[in-house]
Formats: sequence, structure tokens, C-alpha cells
Amino acid sequence: LAVFGTLVLVFSIYEGVGTQISECALGWEVEENGLFLCTMGLVAVLSMLCLSQLEEALGDKELMVAAYCTLLLSLICFVDFQPPLHMWQWVIGGVVLASSFPVSQAMSYVLFARTVPRSKQGLLMGYLTSAGSLARMIGPPLATTTYSASGFRTYPLFAGAGCIMGLTLCMVWAWWGSLER
Repeated sequence: LAVFGTLVLVFSIYEGVGTQISECALGWEVEENGLFLCTMGLVAVLSMLCLSQLEEALGDKELMVAAYCTLLLSLICFVDFQPPLHMWQWVIGGVVLASSFPVSQAMSYVLFARTVPRSKQGLLMGYLTSAGSLARMIGPPLATTTYSASGFRTYPLFAGAGCIMGLTLCMVWAWWGSLER
């Protein structure tokens, strides 16, 4: 539950301030943001269409870890070590995020469903969904507050999210053996 909750929290942090960052740092208007979000949506769909082939090639656990590592890479792209944030950082990070988050989420569901007892699967899957919902409620206010308090810099926000993602990877590795059934 903690792994899935942190995964959704990290995504909702991006989701909570993505448009604001692209407007402030890149000067994008509604049209540019709409085009970028549409492109990200298409990338997400394409990554899901490739999911079964990726799963066959890598395996369940390995694919989930690869997707989590790729998600961490996208967060690193968003960090403005030397302001301002550059468009190439934003675009590459967004495309990498759009390709890795749906795979991470799907594989988290798959592995969780395979590891819980069948008699409690409905209840525990409900808890998993609730953890994701809670993260979606916390993420956007946390993101906007952190982004505003940092003087509209992405470093504290995405460096913090990257640390959370790193801890999530540590949790996955710690529970590696229990992810099999």
C-alpha cells in the first residue's frame, strides 16, 4: 500500500503544478499546454499497448522496477539546478513520465493482486485504491504550496519527489522476495 501510495503521490505532485510551471518557466499558453498534455496522453496509451510485450521480455517485478527507475529519471529532468527550467528538460521529463507512470501503476496493481490472499483480495484492493486516492488528494496542495514557497523553483519540489521515489524503490527491493506467489 505504501509503495502504491507514494507512486501516485509523486505523479500527483507533477499533475498539481505542471501547467503552472510550464506557464511560469516556459511562457506557454493554453494551446502549448494542451498540445503537450495531449502528447503525454498518447505516449501513455502507447506505453500501455506495449505492456504485455515488455512484461514478457522483462518479467513482472523487473518491469515494475524498471518503470519506477524511469519515473525517477523523469523527476530528475524536472529539477532546475540552474534556473530557469529549460524546455528540453520539461519535454523529456514529461514524455518519460508519461511512459513510465502508467506501466508503474499497472504493474503495482498486478503484483499486489498476485501477492494478497484470495480470500481478502477485494478488501485489500480497495485499500490499495484508497491509498492512491489519498495520495491524489494530498499531492496537488503539497505541490502548489512547495512550488510557491520556493519562489517558483522546481528544485525543492522535484528533488523531494525524487527522494520519495528513491525510498519507494528501496521499499520494493526490501520486499522483493514477497512479490512472488
